[in-house]
Amino acid sequence: ALEARAARSAFAGDLVLEHLHSPVGVVRIDPQACTGCGACADGCPTGALSSRRQEEGVAIAFDPRLCTACGQCLPLCPEKAAGAIDVARVTDLKLLSSGARVLFQDQEARCERCGAPVATRSMLKRIAALLGEGYRPQLMERLCPDCRGLPLARS
Repeated sequence: ALEARAARSAFAGDLVLEHLHSPVGVVRIDPQACTGCGACADGCPTGALSSRRQEEGVAIAFDPRLCTACGQCLPLCPEKAAGAIDVARVTDLKLLSSGARVLFQDQEARCERCGAPVATRSMLKRIAALLGEGYRPQLMERLCPDCRGLPLARS
């Protein structure tokens, strides 16, 4: 409806209004702070945020046509304090007409034993930073949670 109205106005496509009562919103993800866990997408009630596995990684996409700026994604993000995600009540006609776009993308480590996903590279870097010297890459990066308790097969 907003796009149709804008097409009939002098603002056609260039209108950007940030307002407390905007009926739509814009989600911004900082790819340097995001770990790709997908919690924001899991909690998005409208499907404006979606997380999907790709060939060797994870992507988080945003469709501005579906966002109501409810903010339900914000408290779910474990990296919110680091600025990984933000929601603004913005009506941006150019963004609305562009459709869904990927906001975050990262490769995923795979289990050496079963091939299941372990975690994104960003998440592994974050875990390493949190654990410091206690981080064991040979365990965390090579095996999925299901295979970590099993002894490695000898070659």
